[in-house]
Amino acid sequence: MYESLIFLIFLFIFCYFASAQNGVVIEQEFVKKGCNSTCIYREDRISSKTISNFPKNCSTLCGYFVIDDLTDLSEKQLISLFENAKILIGGLTIFDTNYTTGSFLSGLEAIDCMYDSVVEWVSNMKMTESGLTNLKNISCNDFTISDSSKMTKLNMPKFENYQGTNNLVISRLASDFCMSGDEIKGFLTTTTVPANVEISGKLCDFVKNDKSCTKDVSDGCTDFYGDLTIGPNFSDLEKLKSLETIIGTLFLNATNFIDLSIFENLHYIIQIDQKKSALKVEGNEMLNSALFPSLKRIFSTSPLESVIFKNNHENLKNDPMTCYKIRNSVMPSSLWVPDFDDISCEDMKVVNTPAPETPAVTQVLGNPIVTPPPGHSETCTDNSEGNIWNSKPILLISLFSCIF
Repeated sequence: MYESLIFLIFLFIFCYFASAQNGVVIEQEFVKKGCNSTCIYREDRISSKTISNFPKNCSTLCGYFVIDDLTDLSEKQLISLFENAKILIGGLTIFDTNYTTGSFLSGLEAIDCMYDSVVEWVSNMKMTESGLTNLKNISCNDFTISDSSKMTKLNMPKFENYQGTNNLVISRLASDFCMSGDEIKGFLTTTTVPANVEISGKLCDFVKNDKSCTKDVSDGCTDFYGDLTIGPNFSDLEKLKSLETIIGTLFLNATNFIDLSIFENLHYIIQIDQKKSALKVEGNEMLNSALFPSLKRIFSTSPLESVIFKNNHENLKNDPMTCYKIRNSVMPSSLWVPDFDDISCEDMKVVNTPAPETPAVTQVLGNPIVTPPPGHSETCTDNSEGNIWNSKPILLISLFSCIF
């Protein structure tokens, strides 16, 4: 009993100092990121009990900011707290609140997460928008806005760039939720590709400018918003050369194209409507090649029918290399994409790859001798001694740490 008590006291002291040391290390990391020590928020969440420790006069705020059902502040009080903030470094969680908007954070221009911290807006049942009207850049491996049934829009008009590698989720919001073209481009035309992307909604009504168009492709149009159908009577083929992004479905129907070189500058095809494919190519009997010269990414929330090829030239069903190239551009990726007349890339590979030569087998005194095919060495090497499973056992040491 006495020994157990001594052990518990020792464990408590160890964990106390380990936690304190961890806090010092985290603060040092914030300082390395350019944070002023007086601008680091050290509390677990934001509430009436902690606002006295909130760094109000800092343009760069650092810390892990949690606003949740225990945050007993009005929107007006939150606006006062964040009114000078331009950059947030650390993490941001807004969970299970009754606020109608996140506009108390409207001054933010950039969010830069630390390590495995996240930005998440989840289960805010009265919130209609994020209200991040000045936000331009987000650098976080995990970004989530979800499970908020009244959110109809993001309202992030200046957003330009998302950088993250793990999870990007904007989903399970209002039935009429929509994103602007600039918001869609900011999240989905970035250099990094998140491992998991879940975005659902519709394209909001867009405001036309010199480089954007809808319904009809205009001279110099780089961004087309809406579904673009090109059929046998499409007369503005030269105008397609300037297109860089299509936010909607690209439907090539019964054209006379022999290849897709007319789309020489097309980089992105993005469709966030779950009921629609991103790319449909049907009835183009002369189309010999399915490669887009400059395509970087096809995004679709329709997992099994995101890219469809039907009733085109027979050669398209006999080109597994092109099929795989298209698959590599599709996000999220799927083994069923693209679909060439219900044939997958693997099916093409099986059909069009000749079977390997079968080694000749002869009998010598009742024992089989395998003669390798031409070009193969007859020497076999036994590497069993180098097998990792034959090596000596490796001693694993488990390290336990205390986290408060």
